[in-house]
Amino acid sequence: MSALLLAVQFLTAIPLKISKVDDKKMAQALIYFPIAGLIIGLLLAVVSSLLFITRMNGIISGAVLTVTLVVITGGIHLDGLADTFDALAGGRNKDEML
Repeated sequence: MSALLLAVQFLTAIPLKISKVDDKKMAQALIYFPIAGLIIGLLLAVVSSLLFITRMNGIISGAVLTVTLVVITGGIHLDGLADTFDALAGGRNKDEML
């Protein structure tokens, strides 16, 4: 159970206050990453359902879901996306990118 909580803490911004983390516990937590992703997806599905029930505009719903994802994950996915675009279109040569 602590490995699942560690996976959730690692992939989200939810503070679960796990005190001791070592390499062995982190390796065990990797197995639970898909379950942590499922939890995140279920939270987004609940928000999406609420937006659908209130007949929210599609563009506004998309924006609310994006902000919800950023709040839940702490923006880790957007940081990776920004790093990718920076590497591809940053105007630097291969050696400078590395």
